[in-house]
Amino acid sequence: MIDKKIIFMGTPDIAAQHLSILIENKLNLIGVFTQPPRKKNRGMRVEESAVHHIAKKNNIEIHYPSTIDDKVIAQTKSLKPDLIIVVAYGIILPTSFINIPKYGCINIHVSLLPRWRGATPIEHALLEGDNKTGISIINITSKLDAGDILMQESFLLDQNMYSDDLTLYHDGTDSHISNQTGILKIGTLNNGSDIHIGAGTSELTIGDNMTVSGNATINGNLMVAGTMTTTHTTSHTVSDKLIKLGEGNTGTAHDLGIVFTRGGGGSTNVANTALIWDESEDVFAFTQTNTEDGLTNGNVTIDGYASLKVDGLVAAGDTMFNSNVNINGNLVLGSTTINENSLGLINGITTIGVSENNKAVTQDNSGVITIGSTNGDQIINIASHDGIDGGLKLNNIFYKDESKRFHLKSFKALGGAYAVERISKGKKNIVISSATAGNHGRSVAWGAKRLNLKCKIFVSQYVSQTRVREIEKFGAEVIRVKGNYENSLEECKRLSKKNNWQIVQDVSTKNYKYVPQLTMAGYSIMIKEISKQTNHYITHIFVQAGVGGLAAGVVAGVAKYFKRIPRIIVVEPDRADCVLQSVKANKMKKIRIKKESIMGGMSCNEMSLVPWQILKKTSNYCVSVTDNNVAKTTAMLKDRKLSRVSIIGGECATPGVIALIGLANNFKARKSLNLNEDSNILVIGCEGNADVKLYKQLLSKGRK
Repeated sequence: MIDKKIIFMGTPDIAAQHLSILIENKLNLIGVFTQPPRKKNRGMRVEESAVHHIAKKNNIEIHYPSTIDDKVIAQTKSLKPDLIIVVAYGIILPTSFINIPKYGCINIHVSLLPRWRGATPIEHALLEGDNKTGISIINITSKLDAGDILMQESFLLDQNMYSDDLTLYHDGTDSHISNQTGILKIGTLNNGSDIHIGAGTSELTIGDNMTVSGNATINGNLMVAGTMTTTHTTSHTVSDKLIKLGEGNTGTAHDLGIVFTRGGGGSTNVANTALIWDESEDVFAFTQTNTEDGLTNGNVTIDGYASLKVDGLVAAGDTMFNSNVNINGNLVLGSTTINENSLGLINGITTIGVSENNKAVTQDNSGVITIGSTNGDQIINIASHDGIDGGLKLNNIFYKDESKRFHLKSFKALGGAYAVERISKGKKNIVISSATAGNHGRSVAWGAKRLNLKCKIFVSQYVSQTRVREIEKFGAEVIRVKGNYENSLEECKRLSKKNNWQIVQDVSTKNYKYVPQLTMAGYSIMIKEISKQTNHYITHIFVQAGVGGLAAGVVAGVAKYFKRIPRIIVVEPDRADCVLQSVKANKMKKIRIKKESIMGGMSCNEMSLVPWQILKKTSNYCVSVTDNNVAKTTAMLKDRKLSRVSIIGGECATPGVIALIGLANNFKARKSLNLNEDSNILVIGCEGNADVKLYKQLLSKGRK
């Protein structure tokens, strides 16, 4: 083939790369066709194509017709080519031109045809999340990218793919410019020329560090929206007489204060100390802290408390101590003095909560928890304070914490926002609508705000005002509806149909499946993350269910990302156990909710259709839990009674923990589920303190 006469046709960089390889292999190139030079960029300078440059450099005859007309066809015939090779030429070839060469025309197409015909196959593969792509060599026919496939080569797509020089790509959410090595420089070669990025109202976002070698002069206000501002100066002078922390924050309040980095450690040193306002406790606290979590979610992680030494202490109100009070001198109460030698300890016994039967739950010095009197039955052995995994005699218990997801405090962020982004592509001026008990609506509103779309969120009369404010802070209009969640959903459907709004719901029906499937696909990302976070074989998963979307997403994720399928235990409130009742009846069953559960986000009277189609084949284990233990479990998670770290888990994050403790302490259930010392348990902690007011109430109640 080396001696055969070949014409090459192409225009952009990718075509130029193919042309260079043909030249390197010394093929007989008698001519190159490319598109004419055009005006480009802000300077509107006339520039030649990448293929034009390569052909000129190698002294190959160049043709750049604007169209393939009769004159061009006659000219090409005179060259008597044996073969024409086409790579991203950009002009459709007529049949009379295709028939000129002896061996025909072939096209090198960068996709695995017949998938992604047309001009942008790489972009489509990335946008649709294809896990592989490739190269197809085909005969060119009159129909676009439809000729016989002569050869194909496939390869897997990696999220971190680079070219040798510069990569421009879109990840489905944002556009990216990157290079593999060296510094990516944006600027001019002429000294003194200004660099303008964006229009007058655009924002410049820098994802990594920015270094300024000279002085930085800011004529307007300096707004720093990152998680941390570090200042390295010999001295720092502040002329302000009052420093305000948290200025401009709306919605959920946060911990506020000053963190002191101690010697020998960086910002993550657990020996660091802080003076903070602890929002969850409504108190000032001197703490020991690892600050990283505080930087991401606005709450300081409290690893312990630091001592406070003062000359005198005056309290305007009641003084409460949640730990031992050590007195080196006398205790003076009013006019009464109690000598220090008369003070004794009560055997180190501490009350830590209340049982289901309203009996005191106590813990002694050995770490043993008992119900009732100090000599009562042992329920959980947490000797050495190893957490619940020690008492339940299980190998590992993993808690999937979704309290920090995208600052939205819920797994719902993986679904609603993702669905909004997918269905809004190519559409302008659409209005997004949804019905919610809180978390899903917040995710949808956040997704709409990111895309600058109007958003209508319908909530029932039972949704707290705190959750409403969390939705409204993303610019959505919240519409309250009398009755329960089902009433809000029906009103959302009615007005959306009337006004042609685009509904983004996680509840599927016979005629509404695509969007709920998108949300469940987003939920399955959790399982992908978990598969990378632990090397342990997960034997059991405890997952919550409202309409069943999360549970179905977990099942789908397990099938895709786990090598072995664990037992999946679906947990619901006993006041809204539509999954359990449907599994029992072997059909979707609509239940009557007589009283709303405190786990409001799970208070659903009927399953979603798509989740039911998945769960009816996979839900061998369903369990319902009462509201009685929600407050106690919330407090135990926060106060590190169940683990070495403090966990912010909202009311809907507790059912999995409650069910695990209850089942593991039930001999019959433990045997049925095969819970033993080799078990590796995964509990889905689906939300944080999404309802701050309710969370504080639960903490207060759970600590009594």
